[in-house]
Amino acid sequence: MGNLYVKSPTCTLPEHKKRKYVCPYKDSEVKLLKQQVHLFFEEGRSSALPVIFSIINRDRTGFITAENLYDYLRIFPDNREMTDKYFDAIVDDTMQKGDKDQDGKLSYHEFINMMQEQRDYRNRVNQRDAELRKGV
Repeated sequence: MGNLYVKSPTCTLPEHKKRKYVCPYKDSEVKLLKQQVHLFFEEGRSSALPVIFSIINRDRTGFITAENLYDYLRIFPDNREMTDKYFDAIVDDTMQKGDKDQDGKLSYHEFINMMQEQRDYRNRVNQRDAELRKGV
């Protein structure tokens, strides 16, 4: 039985997933998106955010929908093993936390704020982990 989820080798998901998923991104978009996410989270470059937003906002509405967010999160290898139910919960939770005006989508500013909050949280966790390893 062939893999039902392959459109692009970069977006391949395991066969056992219940929901048929076809990655909407081109390989070049996945590569650029991962690169920009790395620049933002690991190097602190906020200049990566407009690029990330424009790639995730595939339908060019100026907003990120739950479906856009789902597609974005699915490209990361660590996320590919999640069950659909767990994945849906993450998307729902992210949308609820980020969608400050409660219109069911993330505006550019809501997205930027959400990403910056996530980066700040990750930095705090990483700092605390480093302190614990040093015995501080």
